[in-house]
Amino acid sequence: MEILRVEGLTVRNRKDNAILLKDVSFSLNQGEILGILGESGSGKSLTSLAILGLLPPGLKIESGAIYYKGKNLLSLYPKEWEDIRGKEISIILQDPLTSLNPVLPIGEQIIEVLEAHLGMDKRSAWKRAIELLSEVGIPEPELRMKSYPHQLSGGMRQRAMIAIALACDPTVLIADEPTTALDPTLQLQVLELLKELNQKRGLSIIFITHELGVMRYIADRIVVYYKGEVVEVGETEKVFSKPTHPYTLSLLLSYPGSPVSFANG
Repeated sequence: MEILRVEGLTVRNRKDNAILLKDVSFSLNQGEILGILGESGSGKSLTSLAILGLLPPGLKIESGAIYYKGKNLLSLYPKEWEDIRGKEISIILQDPLTSLNPVLPIGEQIIEVLEAHLGMDKRSAWKRAIELLSEVGIPEPELRMKSYPHQLSGGMRQRAMIAIALACDPTVLIADEPTTALDPTLQLQVLELLKELNQKRGLSIIFITHELGVMRYIADRIVVYYKGEVVEVGETEKVFSKPTHPYTLSLLLSYPGSPVSFANG
């Protein structure tokens, strides 16, 4: 069942009139991991910001629609969109050290989300935050509640970011290059965690990356971007074995392989 659909999305930069996304269309099904693949600057992250209603100043959606559960997000009032963002559609970013608040303990950052979106009292939010840290595989969660971001390893910070994103039990999770800054071992751990959450919670995930091995390992289907346009959409193994667009083929031919890709056989 389709849960989110981007249809004919075009984004323009008002400053120089450049088109940054052109007629982008794809869909995300319930319980699916959809990969968005492309080189840096191809419009992958820009799409995620458009879905969340967080485009930088100076950029505008010129045309298109973003349907979530059949409702066009672009037709919502800002407050309605704000209610969906973070609660029903969440995001985790590439660098948690810059995304997390450096002066607040991890536990407090999760509690803030629970209080703001779910109206939880402090005691209930504290208990739920510990459960979330445990669910994402952070050891000694009661102790880590009081840890600041700089006191955690890179892998643990990323897990903490995932805990924050999961706090309100979202339907859709956007993972924007979440493993790029991690070494291969930690990469694999985070990918396994996301796959487990996808299976246990039925969480629908949009996974954005430029790394082919990571994409092959985690995605059910792939959307390939090139210069702000979607050039190919298909099931992962079909795209890898029989790409239909010259750009996709060039990507595959230039890929030297990685430990993650071989983990999938």
